[in-house]
Amino acid sequence: AARESLQWKIAHRCAGFVEQHMWRLGGGVLRHTHRLGLLAATATVSGALLSRASCLTMDLDDTPAKPPVARRERRSVYFGVNPDDPSENRGVVPMDPPIVLTDDLYWIRDDERKNEEVLELLRAENAFTDLKTAHLAQFREALYTEMLSHIQEDDDEYPVPAGDGYEYWARTVKGKSFRQYLRRKIGAAVDAVAVYLDVNAVPSLPFFKANENWDPKQCDVQSIKPSPSGDVLAYCVDGSGYET
Repeated sequence: AARESLQWKIAHRCAGFVEQHMWRLGGGVLRHTHRLGLLAATATVSGALLSRASCLTMDLDDTPAKPPVARRERRSVYFGVNPDDPSENRGVVPMDPPIVLTDDLYWIRDDERKNEEVLELLRAENAFTDLKTAHLAQFREALYTEMLSHIQEDDDEYPVPAGDGYEYWARTVKGKSFRQYLRRKIGAAVDAVAVYLDVNAVPSLPFFKANENWDPKQCDVQSIKPSPSGDVLAYCVDGSGYET
């Protein structure tokens, strides 16, 4: 009874965590997901994990690795006028005198993503996280599969007519990471569809490859706007995750 109670406690916690974060990140991506389905899946997986509890405990206790610790380097950060460089652009009517805070980890900021010391710290943190969560690999896979089973991967939005004589919509395709954007002439045959932008192909374009710090897995395309004539397309791309 105690084992079963613990198993369902794990299930409830995992299901609640998934629902909360997927609603935040996905804007309602779990609209077709039933909580009981998540509970059933997480209960099943948590039962499997519990059956290996003694083995997992031994693995974790025997791990000698220690988390990486970033060095400390004192630096004053000014909110307002920068006394070290008064000519620096600090916005309209900056505070004078400024508010001063000490940030011992300011050195980790690397807007260019090229500081090897910062990158090495991140690699070490990722490696330590992978090591400490390796026992959850099967659980993560089972939970992901359960979530995915409630999502319609091949899906079309409803076409929206535009003033250029076309109707536009987006499509998600099973196995593809990013959306496709389609259009067809208003009144044309149902299958007279043209893909005017496939975001999955954007990372292969020359302008994307020219940015050495851009990652094909991080291809964020926004503000997709056809011209009034329907002949020209404008869109914004972020391949770094920096959102600029």
